[in-house]
Amino acid sequence: MSYTRGDFSFLPESLTHEKNMLEDAWAAMEAVEGSWDYLARPEVPEKDSGFMFSRDPMITKIGNLVDKNGKIGHSGSSYGWTMRQMEFIAKHGFDSYVTLRLTNIKRQEEEEKARKAAAEKPPRYFNDPFFNEMRAVPHFNAQIEEAEKLAASQGGKLSYAQMRSIMG
Repeated sequence: MSYTRGDFSFLPESLTHEKNMLEDAWAAMEAVEGSWDYLARPEVPEKDSGFMFSRDPMITKIGNLVDKNGKIGHSGSSYGWTMRQMEFIAKHGFDSYVTLRLTNIKRQEEEEKARKAAAEKPPRYFNDPFFNEMRAVPHFNAQIEEAEKLAASQGGKLSYAQMRSIMG
């Protein structure tokens, strides 16, 4: 899939702040001649300082432009994160960056959906190693689910007789 370089509109609305930071940094990178080639070098940023504490003239020049022309301000941490994104783009290309971000966004959305679905399920009243092993057997799993539904309707409790009638 190919994207227009520097177009971060693929990011969802929930990431507007990130999008603004990336656009500001992109504009600064485009304005500083040689910045993309510079960031693509393996030794950038300096080993002991990272982007947050860099005294490198090129990094300082980019950072000053981000501060001067940016839509939003940065903490040291957000600047470091943003520049790591630019570094990835410089070293691997914009299409690779977009693919990676979209993959991560999709994974996060799926995880959130699974968390919500799990939260909507009734609680497991029979959550111990014995029952968890038995859940792997379809026949027993159906019986355990039936017992859990009954337990849920009775405040989480089953009598011995109820349990025997369900489980056999």
